[in-house]
Amino acid sequence: MGTIALAKSQAMHTPAPYKPIELELFQTIRPGFGLIRVEYDSVMFREGEVAVFDEQWTANGRSYPEPIFDEGGIYVTEYQRPGGGMSWEMWNDNATKYGARARLDIRRSMVRVARSRWRGCEDKWMIHPLARTSRGAFLCSDGPYDEFLLACQVIGKVVGIYRPN
Repeated sequence: MGTIALAKSQAMHTPAPYKPIELELFQTIRPGFGLIRVEYDSVMFREGEVAVFDEQWTANGRSYPEPIFDEGGIYVTEYQRPGGGMSWEMWNDNATKYGARARLDIRRSMVRVARSRWRGCEDKWMIHPLARTSRGAFLCSDGPYDEFLLACQVIGKVVGIYRPN
């Protein structure tokens, strides 16, 4: 067990400190912004709150080799099954092959994005869940991702909390 712990500690490097995240309180939602329900308590959010994300989020004038993501930033990712590149014909053919049409399933979640800490993958990104951990809970990070692949999953940057009058 000591060897495994040593191997893991040697494979990781110390990450850069995160910049503080500033969130705006939104009383109304302006065009170009989306909403997502907070699913879990975390350091920054309470379950049931509604977070606001910028749908027009871009690299904000950054250019290669500067990263397009903020280290430790909170983003909204979207996963779709069947995959977004599947033609409707192929999707419809599943009914004849497998006896049932696959349901279109779209899931969005809020995640923290940070550089990989694995040696040799420092230029790649990891997706970390926001939920607080508790005894017996199992949460896992996803990655490492190349920046362009992560950008395909991110649909916005979390910029605030919605609290109407």
